[in-house]
Amino acid sequence: MSVANTSHHLQILRTAGLVETKRDGTSIFYRLADSQVAGLICLLKDVAASRSANVERIASALRDQPEHFAVVDRDQLLKYANSGEVFVLDVRPEDEFNAAHIPHAVSIPLERLESHLNALPPGQKIVAYCRGRYCMLANMAVKILRQNGFHAARLEEGFFEWRSAGLPVVSGSV
Repeated sequence: MSVANTSHHLQILRTAGLVETKRDGTSIFYRLADSQVAGLICLLKDVAASRSANVERIASALRDQPEHFAVVDRDQLLKYANSGEVFVLDVRPEDEFNAAHIPHAVSIPLERLESHLNALPPGQKIVAYCRGRYCMLANMAVKILRQNGFHAARLEEGFFEWRSAGLPVVSGSV
């Protein structure tokens, strides 16, 4: 889509109260208005997935890969993160982390992960997460971490599902 077309769509979403904006000079930054909007996006993804056999076939094939076996659910992550039992790794792009992230998370975008392995705590379990259940960034991060000797798992879902469940998030300013 062109910038003008994208801008027009975002303005419509803002008028509908689905996104909020922040101006910085000539740039305007958009983010979801609240956890209800995140829930709406999750619901739309679920409905779309239920209508397409290809989505489930691909998801099933991905789950059969060894790096996808170790998962941590939301309740486990909350418990482990609050007690310091795990290192929570956000592998989304840095601007997404800065907008909002799971408490206790540290941002190392996937493309920088291999060059930052020495910054990770040796011997501690690492739980990686990304955008959502169909996002592959956390899966790729777990594979890289395991290949380098780390004990790693991924969050069963992702940030959108976390937020839409009303769980705590650390938000940037808008």
